[in-house]
Amino acid sequence: MTYKYGSDFETAVLANANCGGENVARGMVMGALIGAANGSSRIPQHLKDGLKDVLNRGHWMF
Repeated sequence: MTYKYGSDFETAVLANANCGGENVARGMVMGALIGAANGSSRIPQHLKDGLKDVLNRGHWMF
């Protein structure tokens, strides 16, 4: 799935969620790989809205 949707983060996330099974663990690894390969700028903003950087205690990520 990562290979098939590697350039489209949102489609990869949706395909992972829709295929069932161990989609949480698979999605975590897949998201990390696709994010590392393409950078955070390729992740749609509406998927990043509302996320907080817990390491910096409240500063917004991205």
